[in-house]
Formats: sequence, C-alpha cells, structure tokens
Amino acid sequence: MDELKKLNKRSTVQFVIDGLTEQILEGKLRPGDQLPPELALAEEFDVSRGTVREAIKTLVYLGAVTIQRGNGTFVSSGFSPQLLNPMLYGIILGHTAASNQELRELREILEVGATQLAARHRTEEELEELDRAQENFRRICRTSRDAEEVILADNAFHEVIMRMGHNSLAAEMNKVLLRLIHAWRVESAAVYMQDGRILEAAEYHDQIRDLIARQDAAAAPALIPQTFMWEDEI
Repeated sequence: MDELKKLNKRSTVQFVIDGLTEQILEGKLRPGDQLPPELALAEEFDVSRGTVREAIKTLVYLGAVTIQRGNGTFVSSGFSPQLLNPMLYGIILGHTAASNQELRELREILEVGATQLAARHRTEEELEELDRAQENFRRICRTSRDAEEVILADNAFHEVIMRMGHNSLAAEMNKVLLRLIHAWRVESAAVYMQDGRILEAAEYHDQIRDLIARQDAAAAPALIPQTFMWEDEI
C-alpha cells in the first residue's frame, strides 16, 4: 500500500509538471508570465496543493520558472523553448513510472563510468577539490534540516567526480539526469533524515573517494550501486 501511495504521488506530480511544461513549450505561458495561484493550479489539474508545490519546486530546479517572494511564480525571463535541453524535456514529456528503473540504471552506468575515469585520470589538485566537496557534504548532513540542501551538496560531490573524468558529454548527461530525479531524491533524503540515517551517505562518499584516491577503477562496478540511497526510493 505504501508503494502504491508513493507511485500515485509521483504520478500526480509528474502530471502537473507535464501540463505546465507543455503550456510553456506551446507558448501558452511565455517568458515573464505569472503562473496561476497554487489553488487555481490545484483545481485545474484536480490535484492537491501539496502536489502543485512539488511540481513547481521541480520546475524551479529545471530553470523553467522562478519564484518571486511576495509576488508569485513566473516563467523564467529569457526562457525560450529553443534553448531547452531536448534530452531533458523529451524525457519529462514522455516520462512514466515504468521508466524509473531505466533512470536508475542510466545513473548507475554514468556513475560507474565516471568513477572509473576519475580513478584513472585524477590529479592531486582534483582529489583535494573532491575532499572539500565531501567535507561540505558531511557538514550539511550533520547540521542541516533541509533535505534539498543535502541533495544539492550530494550533487556537488558527484559533479566533481564527473569533472575528474574529463568527459564533458558524461558530465552533461549527469546534470540532465540529476534534474530529472531531483524531486524524488529530495523526498528520499527527507526520509533518511527523519530516520537519523543521513550520515550513511557521507560514509558512502568516503568509500568512493578512497577508491578514486587509490586509483582502483576495477572496484567501481561493485561499489557504486551500493551507494544509491536516494534512488532506491524512486
């Protein structure tokens, strides 16, 4: 029953994201336009206001809309459908619950490959940058009560690894993927925070860091899937 509830929640959030994204792509909502109030959107899509908030949060992260405190939510200035990442929005508009496993598998492919490349090519300077990202992540895990802040710090750690691999295509694909699963990872992180298990993620980071430091690329395929705490909740 719990799994069904999670699936239904994801489906309704995605339904709102799809609807608003289509309106932007079709020009019904233009750059600078204000979105209807939360209650009006909830009535338009026949969903709860909480679902609308989750959808808006994802669209903010994607850069499609911005929130102006006290004024409302607006389509981002300068936003143009021609500038959209076609991979990102193609997946969004065609996304279904059945593809969640495919997204997880794609992340595993990217993370394993990037970690192997980082292990082979890393420099001492890059390793120091990774250490700084890890220190920041561990600090946030210990002090923050904001699940989104935790996920953004987690992203920063993995983005350093992507750069260490010196493969710009993999790095760009990773950014797209993290945007797609951002809302779900935040929700999962919140569960781990409530359970007092958030520091487990920092421990996994330590293992990844040590693998890269000792340049043990062969160990990546076995280790990386074990570190997907957030994706296991997708």
